[in-house]
Amino acid sequence: MHYMNIEVICKEGEAKKSQGDALEAFVAKWMKSQGYVVSRNLRLTACEIDLLCKKEVSGQEVYVECKAYNETLISATQLKLFLGTLDFRKCKEGWFITTGGLGHDAKGFVNEWEGRDDRDRMHIYYPERIVKGFIDAHLICTPPDMIIEPKLNDDETLAEWTLVIGELGVHWATLVLKNGIPACYIVCGADIRKCTIIEDHVFISKLLAYNFSLQRRGVPYWTNYKKQGQIGMAPGDGAPVVEVDVGERWSDYRPSRPEHFVGRKQQIRDVFRFFSNVKLRKTENRIFAVLGDSGIGKSSFVAKIRDEARRRSKPSNVFVFAVDVRAASDLSYVGQSLLKALKVAQGEGYGCDAELLLTNQNDPLASESVARFLEACVRQKQVIVLVFDQFEELYSKSEMGLVFEEAKRLFWSAVSAHTNFVLGFAWKADCSIPQEHPAYHMWQELADHRYDITLRQFSERDAQESVLLFEKEINEQLRPDLKRYFLDNSQGLPWLLKKLCIHMQNAMRHGISQLDMEKGGLDIASLFDQDLNSLSSEEEKCLRLIATNAPMDWFDAIQTVPDDVIRSLQEKRLILCKGRKLNLYWDIFREYVLHKTLPEIPFNYIPQSTSLDALLRAGEKIATSPNGTTAEELYKTLGFSRKTTGNIISDLIRFGFVKNVGGVLVVESSGKNHGKKDLLRFLRVTMRRHKVLFFLRHKFSTKPCSLDEFRKLIALSMPSGQYDTKTLSAYANKMRGWLVRLGYLRCVGRDVIFQDQGDVVLEAIPKLSAERGGTVFIGDASPALAFHVLEVIAKKSPYKIPQKLEPGWRNALSLLMRIGLIDQDGQCLYLSKRVQLGGDDLIERLFARSASESSVKTVIEMLSKNSHCEPTVLGRAVANVVGREWKDSSALRIGGGVKIWALWIMRSRAANRILPPPGRMAKRSDKRQMYFSFE
Repeated sequence: MHYMNIEVICKEGEAKKSQGDALEAFVAKWMKSQGYVVSRNLRLTACEIDLLCKKEVSGQEVYVECKAYNETLISATQLKLFLGTLDFRKCKEGWFITTGGLGHDAKGFVNEWEGRDDRDRMHIYYPERIVKGFIDAHLICTPPDMIIEPKLNDDETLAEWTLVIGELGVHWATLVLKNGIPACYIVCGADIRKCTIIEDHVFISKLLAYNFSLQRRGVPYWTNYKKQGQIGMAPGDGAPVVEVDVGERWSDYRPSRPEHFVGRKQQIRDVFRFFSNVKLRKTENRIFAVLGDSGIGKSSFVAKIRDEARRRSKPSNVFVFAVDVRAASDLSYVGQSLLKALKVAQGEGYGCDAELLLTNQNDPLASESVARFLEACVRQKQVIVLVFDQFEELYSKSEMGLVFEEAKRLFWSAVSAHTNFVLGFAWKADCSIPQEHPAYHMWQELADHRYDITLRQFSERDAQESVLLFEKEINEQLRPDLKRYFLDNSQGLPWLLKKLCIHMQNAMRHGISQLDMEKGGLDIASLFDQDLNSLSSEEEKCLRLIATNAPMDWFDAIQTVPDDVIRSLQEKRLILCKGRKLNLYWDIFREYVLHKTLPEIPFNYIPQSTSLDALLRAGEKIATSPNGTTAEELYKTLGFSRKTTGNIISDLIRFGFVKNVGGVLVVESSGKNHGKKDLLRFLRVTMRRHKVLFFLRHKFSTKPCSLDEFRKLIALSMPSGQYDTKTLSAYANKMRGWLVRLGYLRCVGRDVIFQDQGDVVLEAIPKLSAERGGTVFIGDASPALAFHVLEVIAKKSPYKIPQKLEPGWRNALSLLMRIGLIDQDGQCLYLSKRVQLGGDDLIERLFARSASESSVKTVIEMLSKNSHCEPTVLGRAVANVVGREWKDSSALRIGGGVKIWALWIMRSRAANRILPPPGRMAKRSDKRQMYFSFE
């Protein structure tokens, strides 16, 4: 019989120090029996010694460190620290005594240390050695197997013995296993004169006041078990192990079937690489966690890796057994899950033929039969994986506290065994755990022994693949706007995407077409009503409270409503927890709960037409053709390229203005003629529900929106898309121009502000562009002319823009706007507020702003190396820096223009003062009108 466990007990609520005191007292008794004089708890320089033992005859000193660890494993670091104390104190001998097991690194340290010549300097005593020392010193008896075993039935066996040390004395204790599952526990005297079963009810009642692991398991004491007839008393009898289940079809809300599983390919490769590393002994870790927020697909992932292991079959030699811990009713569920996993694997040819029993309840994998089975797995390069899904059930419910402790014990057993047994669990990343909670400590303690697999929100590709499965389910393709609605509003959450799709499927079964849904909006109200109708009055009250205060602090919520109500809403996925903050699962749902309002299906399409005017011309042509027109006829009539014509037709169809009937383009609505004004108003109504307008309405109705901010709004409106800065800028320029013409935006200088005009703007608003080069400084006007124009505006600010500009002024004004020295509001120009408040001279502002431009810096750098550099070469260098492609003629013009500015700056710096701005004062007369043009 193996007897390797020691447990130091104390009364419930007592400080851990009392455990240490109890162990030190008994170890002191042990040392005295060997002829030592013992001093306890000595504070010496830079260290504290639990026991200082000195031989009465020789005077030899021994330092003793006692660790009363019931479950925590000793690390190599703690052994090294004790060795450092011995070196510092120049002590010739030290004893490190621990009632806890040795971690993997500690085992390695012990093996290496005990092979050294100076190993007598430090003796390491772990449970087996401590028990043997106590028995050899005649302080305790051997475990009373011979007394207990004759009283057992054929289906009952003894687990391994635990030596229990505490204020009540020293005792032997063990569990009686019925068919391998704990049925009751026994306590016997460990005194060599009283080694019998204790049946004293007074003693048993006293024992109940102590934090004793065997009685925490919820099994009765031996005498009560015998009185109840030995039948039906194993606590696990009514709690069969339940494996992780999957849905019958795609539309099932349960974890997805493996063939319906989407994405996570890299994570699957990572987890099987981890299993392979375990098999090849390339990693020290034996624990892995599947991390992810609620509804991210952790259960589906667990089911997928289980299926993947089966599909790979014997070549991979990986067996995965996934358990749903929601079926747990008592702490025997953990042991049952382990046994079932091992037995099912055994039935499939893993390990060896042996009767598997959990005889060591403190260190399950150290049970003799289990250890032998896992050793066979190591030899055959096989890996057994047990995964606990829905693990939060164990630490979020107070009644599952003992089950959690049992699971934690199995985790540490896996770490200590360091064999080919891997333990995994699904962990909610969006669940806030207080630092004082045992689960928080377990998570931190396992950090060095755990491999994490993180599941994030669906990518655009994953979501599209999932929608493709849905389309196969309904045998019909989704309309583009409905598909985009699902992709954008599912927020990357697989469960929410599935929920929206299933809701649409139910609507289609009731005869509602996709077009009806798109125009009238999905009947999301009925979906929300289904959610709300399933709630109790307390849950509905809690939901409204969180909606009103969202995001609401979890600690504030539990002051008003019970924690189990919040947990119930989380389980129904109506509320989500991010850190310590609670919120409803969808902003649209929150608005419905509070105000019973629903938004329209948002629109986030970016027009592909080259310009709004081109679209209006095409729309007017189609609308005024009595019998419609074909794409070919439109191409020939308008004079656009085929690609441009195709983009325009695509836009008109997407906006719902035109439909394609047998290759003929006709207007969707009535048959009457439509002019440009009619089409503009039609577009205005369609664009009213655009997501960009939603953002503008809420964020920029009181303050201007810059081009950079507008670019960010474009990105926000298309969260699933990935676009480079150049593309986003083009989209932003186009959308700003369109929304101004449609009467939703007003220009404020170079920026725009949301201001609904009530109707379309038929004529373009006079507006200076920010220079023909877009966002690049190209030196279109000389420093002299730019400074002259700046002075004129400063004297007459605000300066009303004339219909006919002075020669060269158009380029000068564009340049000054580009570098932020002037702004425009409607028909007027004025110095920017930053210039007005700066206090510097205008010449200093012009000099500083132009010198900071990247194109000017590039030319200065090149001229510093070669003062005779040709303008064309300079222009090409600028093009490379700003990512543009210019023709030779443009490179010559821009290179020459920027060179004038660069030379002015270089010569001014050399003279240590700003020289008069050089260049021509005027160009040819500019008779062009200035139009607002972001396109």
